[in-house]
Amino acid sequence: MAKKRDTGTKFRFIFVKHSLTRVFRTLLFVTVLILLAWWIAPYTPGFFSPPNDIYLVWLGILFLILMVLALFFRNRAYAQARPQFLLIKVPLFRIRIPYDLIENVRMVMLKDVYEKKKMNWAQRRFLTHYFPKTVVTVNL
Repeated sequence: MAKKRDTGTKFRFIFVKHSLTRVFRTLLFVTVLILLAWWIAPYTPGFFSPPNDIYLVWLGILFLILMVLALFFRNRAYAQARPQFLLIKVPLFRIRIPYDLIENVRMVMLKDVYEKKKMNWAQRRFLTHYFPKTVVTVNL
């Protein structure tokens, strides 16, 4: 049996989970609306009355698939220190940063990294929960 190598601890990215949870909720709402529109389409006049209601079915299936992908990708982002490089993995993207390129690593409060005055209201609303928390910054 092959010896399992120790690859180090995986540190989760909380921003990716938060973002994809918001995307999941939005897709769930849109999927329910599309399927509801498909349900009432035979009883209403317009473009989506039969036989054109098949477009609503395909759109509903597409949004359902996107919703399931967002649900599964929520917990797939992490950073991991490997022996030769720092691995940063987010859904559909992976980057390996050699230690030669890393200048320093610091632990700072998130509110010290970003100024609230320079952020728009959407950024402030998204990050307000995380401002009192400590984050790791990697300077290259």
